[in-house]
Amino acid sequence: MSSTLNSLGATLFEDFVRPCLNIKISDKTSNNIIKLLVIIIGAICVVMVFFVDKVGGIVQLAMSMSGVSSGASFGLFTFGMFYPRGNSKGALVGSVVSLLGMGWIVFGAQMAYSDGTIKYPKLPTSTEGCGFNITLPEPIVTEVPPEEAFVLFRITFMYYTLMGFAMMIIVGMIVGLFTESPNVEELNPTLFSPVVRKYVLRKKQKYEMKIIDGKKVLYMTPSE
Repeated sequence: MSSTLNSLGATLFEDFVRPCLNIKISDKTSNNIIKLLVIIIGAICVVMVFFVDKVGGIVQLAMSMSGVSSGASFGLFTFGMFYPRGNSKGALVGSVVSLLGMGWIVFGAQMAYSDGTIKYPKLPTSTEGCGFNITLPEPIVTEVPPEEAFVLFRITFMYYTLMGFAMMIIVGMIVGLFTESPNVEELNPTLFSPVVRKYVLRKKQKYEMKIIDGKKVLYMTPSE
């Protein structure tokens, strides 16, 4: 925890605090600012403990929060590596839709869990009332079925990354189909996965595969 807080404080100082300073500061002043940032971050972590107590297990919360961005990030790299028709508009819209959609699902699921709409029943840990040796009449209990949460909120957090990935790919491909696709002549085949690189090479003749020193090398031929 100490190393994590210190690295986070140093990162925040170098990326956000130092660029905003118009004067040159000494190393001692920099260390004091980083220490102050560490204290602030630590205080925020302590306050977040009360929030974690309301939303359930820490593993579930951590995976739910990471699922908001990990699915969009994974889908963005996959979209660029495997889909030559993809453009910047499709990547941008798909990423935004994935982030907003997964953020809404995670927030709704946590709210439903906190107000009791979604419950995860625990297995009994006591043998009291066990009818293994004694046969007892079962009491008649009339239970009112609880109100169910929205169907997307009931999906397990283990699928959040997959859902964000699917949103990014589907929306990006749809936007790419209805917008101007990139010029094939301007595409660099080395930026694509070898699975789809050969299809780009068929349309672009400035690149060709040559064997140099027994290895396959993507060689750029001079344009006419």
